[in-house]
Amino acid sequence: MPASFDASESGTETPLPFVERRFILSPHDEIRAGFSRPEAVSPHLWRCSYRTVWADRELGFNAYGADSVHALLHAMERVHRTLLAEAAYREDMSPTAAGTSAVTWMGQRDLGLPMPGTVDTIALRAVLIADAQTGKGDLDHVILEECSSRYRKVARIAGSTLEAIGARCNSARIFGESGSDAQDPQLDTVLSRLDSLVAAGLLDRQGDLSEPRYSEVRRTTS
Repeated sequence: MPASFDASESGTETPLPFVERRFILSPHDEIRAGFSRPEAVSPHLWRCSYRTVWADRELGFNAYGADSVHALLHAMERVHRTLLAEAAYREDMSPTAAGTSAVTWMGQRDLGLPMPGTVDTIALRAVLIADAQTGKGDLDHVILEECSSRYRKVARIAGSTLEAIGARCNSARIFGESGSDAQDPQLDTVLSRLDSLVAAGLLDRQGDLSEPRYSEVRRTTS
């Protein structure tokens, strides 16, 4: 088994990096992004675990692809999105610092990572969701990877599952008043599979899974 760490905020256990890159978030904060060697979940689904290490926290996540390269590129794109979002957040929180919260690599704003929106996961998601709606396929593997032996909010698990396969969820069922009331078939599918995993004895639950912000699940411990 490879050495790993458990990022306490995300709870995703992530192998030590296969490759790593260091960035500077102005003026002087260093951020490390490490990517594990992609591994096959099934013949048609690969997972790349990755982590970002900040001065005050470490976060671990998963990204999926149709093959090893796709999974790695997807993970890199998600890191790029996170870094840009952090820079924008810092500028919003400190308007006087506008234009000074740039993220750089080797002094350049080109981070050498795929730009957000350039790694296409539409076909992958379509297959995962369609198969899951018939009770088959690999989506259950993705969901279980986001679960822990400790209870976690269903909203958190459903949201991270969708993000891991490249879906953007903005449902009020996940984000409350800040979210959208529009129907989200992908979220419905994930919640349905969570219910099936509970029925199969793979997960324990607390509360009504149709209310993801007020229910929790964990991996069965017996």
